[in-house]
Amino acid sequence: MLVCARCAEASPKRYLYLQERRGQRILCGYTREQVEAAGLGESDEHHALKDKISALAARHGLVAVQESADDARTRRTDVLVRGGDVEVGWEVQLSPIAPDQARRRIGHAVRDKARAVVADDRRH
Repeated sequence: MLVCARCAEASPKRYLYLQERRGQRILCGYTREQVEAAGLGESDEHHALKDKISALAARHGLVAVQESADDARTRRTDVLVRGGDVEVGWEVQLSPIAPDQARRRIGHAVRDKARAVVADDRRH
């Protein structure tokens, strides 16, 4: 497996492979599903924080679903916590994120009637 040196560390787009077509080698990227199935898409710290959110929710009698997605797959939430009529979508953010990307993620959650929380464990 090849790894792009210029891609963000947590980016699933950084895992690459060579494919030969008509005698030419072409650099290709794995799909997000392939990367995640191999357990490569997120850091151990990211997984640990998602597990911690899920465990805390369960301890308080709430339902937590990791990697929750809407039917169209336009929204994918690290941990969706449900309690009564309220849903809270937790996004664990350990790497830099552009403000417009954060707004887009929050917008998707709000559209699906979930309250959005971005958990940022970076030291400022």
